[in-house]
Amino acid sequence: MPLTPRRDLPTNPAVRIFFTGQLILEPSADNKTCEVFVNRSAADHNLSIEVRRKRPNLPDVIVMRHLGALSFAHETGEPSRHGMFIRVSKSTDGVQRYTGEAASTEGKSLDQALNLKRLHAVPTGEVSPSGGRPSILLENAVFYTADQTPMDLEMNLKKRKTGTLLQRLPPIANIIGANIYLKGDSVVTLTWRQLGRLINLNLDFRNAEAGATYEIYISNDPLYEDDGGGRPAVHDEFEEYYKVLPEIHFEEQLKMEFPKERPDMPRGNRGSSRTPCMSVFLND
Repeated sequence: MPLTPRRDLPTNPAVRIFFTGQLILEPSADNKTCEVFVNRSAADHNLSIEVRRKRPNLPDVIVMRHLGALSFAHETGEPSRHGMFIRVSKSTDGVQRYTGEAASTEGKSLDQALNLKRLHAVPTGEVSPSGGRPSILLENAVFYTADQTPMDLEMNLKKRKTGTLLQRLPPIANIIGANIYLKGDSVVTLTWRQLGRLINLNLDFRNAEAGATYEIYISNDPLYEDDGGGRPAVHDEFEEYYKVLPEIHFEEQLKMEFPKERPDMPRGNRGSSRTPCMSVFLND
């Protein structure tokens, strides 16, 4: 991945961000920002964003919640692209990827995240603006694998049209994390539009309880899928992504199959009941 490599992932981030569900992450060519496209074409998937202040030995404080599609949050005269900005003041680190060279309890190497451009033998094209925007623009964070699929979950990558087996996938990133590390008096600011009004939320560390940090959950998952009673429908994650990647024709599309489903295996994460609902990268 062209993200700037970083060998370590310290255990003291000011902010942890977690991405799950139908989200496509595309870093800018200069590695200064990462655009997070929200697949609004995925049936029964709902965007939710929640900011929590984590306090040692105390319940979390829910600082902000958002449910449903974002509104464009541009200022007058700016292009209509993003619905939320997550900015870091006084930082020029840009967006980086954790390589896993130095072990960390925070997570594992970002190499486990699926990259649609690397999986396909043909150009993927750009994400359709009508299906992926308003998006989220993130600055100055270190991306990594926050959670991987179970070791005994078999995953086959096949051609969608012919069913030809291309490879058996190793454990992949089920949840992608991004840590923000602050220097000096830097501030993390979230900007979005609520009821027509532009909101700027500063994550305040100076006046927070000692040891407090923040976590941001960005999810585009089904709200709930009941795994009891009858057999729930298992949707094809790749098929949902192709809805916003129109330049990948049917002949070149892929699918994931799970030859040994484990309905009895408890899942400690969100997503479909029987299959991972993972976010992906789209970059060279």
